[in-house]
Amino acid sequence: MGARSGTADNTPRHRRTVIWWCSAQGTPWSWSWQAYPGAWLFVAALVAGYVLAARRLGDRGGGAAPHRVLSFAAGAVLLWIVVDWPVGPLGAGYLASVNMGRYLVFALIAPPLLIHGLPPHALRALLAPRWAMRAARRLSH
Repeated sequence: MGARSGTADNTPRHRRTVIWWCSAQGTPWSWSWQAYPGAWLFVAALVAGYVLAARRLGDRGGGAAPHRVLSFAAGAVLLWIVVDWPVGPLGAGYLASVNMGRYLVFALIAPPLLIHGLPPHALRALLAPRWAMRAARRLSH
């Protein structure tokens, strides 16, 4: 027999769990705020990678132009909006239209903003390996 959750009379235990990522919960929708640390960590890692790359490669070609920084910030904020509360769980488990909107942002809006936000010298450094350029050409055409 496997382990059972609950008490001896088979009533479920009440415990607070951390949900790292938004997903279908199987519960009625509630407008009460829910924390999703996985979403925050994802966006924080993305921004930290951008800052580290900009600093590391900054001496090669100057800093990023303000419009590029704004473009990357807009892409990161859009990603944060669609993976965090309320859009994330609303789309993941309740409304298919919100979920399709999330996928449109994931696929068509955020990536161009994030790529445009990269300084040109950083983009050249990312695509410097021959395999990376071939993969980028194949994926973008």
